[in-house]
Amino acid sequence: MMAPGVAVLLRLKVPPTWLYAIRTTLAALLALYVAFVLQLDNAYSAPVTALIVANPMHGMVWSKSLYRLAGTFAGAIAALVLMANFSQVPELFVLGLGIWMGACTATATLLRNFRSYGAVLAGYTVALVAIPAVDDPLSIFDRVLDRGSLVVIGIICSALVSSLFSPRMAERSLRAKLLETIADLGRYCLYALDGDEDGRRLAALRPKVGGGIQMTNNLIEFAAAERPELTGLAETLGVSINAMLGVISAATSLHAALGSYLDTAEDANTLAPLIAEARGLAVRIMQVARVQDPDILLQEVASIRLTLMALDDKIEEHLPAAETMVLVALDRLDDMVAELVLSVDGVSRLLRRDTADLGVRARFHLDWRGAIINGVRAAIAVWAACLFWNLSGWPNGGAMVLAMVPAVGLFATRDTPEQDSLGFAWGSIVATILSVVYLTIFLPAITTYAGLACVLAPPIFMAALVTTNPRFAFIGVGFSVFFITEMAPSNPMVFDLVLALNNGAGLVLGALLTAVVYRLVLPVNPRGRIRAMIRIIIDDVAALARLSRPYTREAWESRMHDRMMRMRGLLQATGVAQENLMHGAFAAFRLGREIARMRSILDSQPVPTEAVAVAHRALEAVEKVQSEPVQAAESCRDAASALRGMAVERSPRVAAAYSRAAGSFLEMALLIDRHRRFFQWGAAS
Repeated sequence: MMAPGVAVLLRLKVPPTWLYAIRTTLAALLALYVAFVLQLDNAYSAPVTALIVANPMHGMVWSKSLYRLAGTFAGAIAALVLMANFSQVPELFVLGLGIWMGACTATATLLRNFRSYGAVLAGYTVALVAIPAVDDPLSIFDRVLDRGSLVVIGIICSALVSSLFSPRMAERSLRAKLLETIADLGRYCLYALDGDEDGRRLAALRPKVGGGIQMTNNLIEFAAAERPELTGLAETLGVSINAMLGVISAATSLHAALGSYLDTAEDANTLAPLIAEARGLAVRIMQVARVQDPDILLQEVASIRLTLMALDDKIEEHLPAAETMVLVALDRLDDMVAELVLSVDGVSRLLRRDTADLGVRARFHLDWRGAIINGVRAAIAVWAACLFWNLSGWPNGGAMVLAMVPAVGLFATRDTPEQDSLGFAWGSIVATILSVVYLTIFLPAITTYAGLACVLAPPIFMAALVTTNPRFAFIGVGFSVFFITEMAPSNPMVFDLVLALNNGAGLVLGALLTAVVYRLVLPVNPRGRIRAMIRIIIDDVAALARLSRPYTREAWESRMHDRMMRMRGLLQATGVAQENLMHGAFAAFRLGREIARMRSILDSQPVPTEAVAVAHRALEAVEKVQSEPVQAAESCRDAASALRGMAVERSPRVAAAYSRAAGSFLEMALLIDRHRRFFQWGAAS
């Protein structure tokens, strides 16, 4: 659906980044105008809100706006409670403010997307509302109403401009990204089936597919915000998201099986018809993204899904009678096809807007240690800033606190907070300098709102444009927030250069102190965070071997997927070489899948005591894979050999189950051997 006004801009061939900057500028100026008309105090907060919630995608604007509104509401209530109870005891008020900010920052660390932003906002809204009311506690309720009104105005204006000048693209982007990712999965499967002797094509394609899965997952939330009828889509597509990662794992294992286990031409000939059929389906899946007509696309997806299911049934028919080595490859092929069925099913459900609950819940990595550190750091920053303000007696120290407290919270969830906060500080410096120029040269000559809008539009537009460049994004954010805040446009306008300079000094100092906080107070160690994530990944594999946690395979896999995506982000942000570490993390994921597969196979059969003992001994060794990878791999090989021996003289179906379990142990041994350094690196101090 093309929103009004978009078609004209597209015909003019305006770049997408310019379109975004134009929309952001219009929203900010409209918010300021409405605040002036309603004669609200601190009218500048309305355009600041419009600038903050601005996003290239309409669904992102709505999602961020909703969580900004919720965070503001929660923070306003907390401000009323703190001021009502501790307005006469500044020490307890500051103590409560620090605890609240720390708790909100810790919560934000555990959340995702704009939920995280909403949690941080709930924390620093208390400072924005309560600190200006320190000298007049009875004004707190009026300030809460004023702050809430301005936030609502900024949100409404941003949403209105986005509705008029932004295409409804979240659902379309989700569909396009999902189809692109499915096509890449088809290509990945094709490479695995073709042999890809050294695995380089698989390794090169894997990051692209993983990134596509992650982006698809994020777009689900924005599509639901844009179209409420898609609200149930997150859980519905969560099954497909998990299955996509399963396809990568199964296809990689299949590639290894085809290269390692098939020693004779007879083995290869046994598999040839099934491999050929799977290749044909992989090619069809690759071509899905090219289909433009929705009806034809839906028919093709349904046809592929049915064909995949038929192939899955055919493979399962071959499993009981297969020889051990062929059976290993068949088992991996069966796994890959089964996961492809679930992946393609997600496309079908999205096209049909089928939001039926499938009963599977995605799980995310909860960084409790990082949450505690971020929370404690935020609390210390609040207490230190307020203490400095009190001891210095600086009349404009409140401006410093109001700049520092939000920034410390917002950057806590970033991978490189010190670097980002420095960019934010540079933006505040440029904003302060330019705002002084505006206050002394441009604004005194302005007598109408139209004139004010004309002089404010260029810097707002340029700042919005800068935020689209990842390298300079936080310079643009810092400028956007502080430029309007420093000028504090009001009706009528008050020109107080001394006050502006003092406020500017406070804002800049607060921004600079944010970087100091991240340098000195519980500083972030990027390599330490990477090592901690690797240790968590390996520990969870060990926990799966120990089976001490009663969660499902889908929950375990979705949590591991989230960890790998977060680890990739850390590696990219810090510049650490990621190829070997990501390959190792993926190997740990595959190791966990093999453990789950082996348990599932043995649990489905009448297993004698000796088989249980063999599997148990091997899994005990896998638990110690960080410290003793060689012994873990050897124990897995011993278990595979023992299970193959137990398969002799048993019924075909039971023998096949034992052989499949043996194949899982062989795969586990191979993974541990190939990625021994990764497991040992995770255990290093």
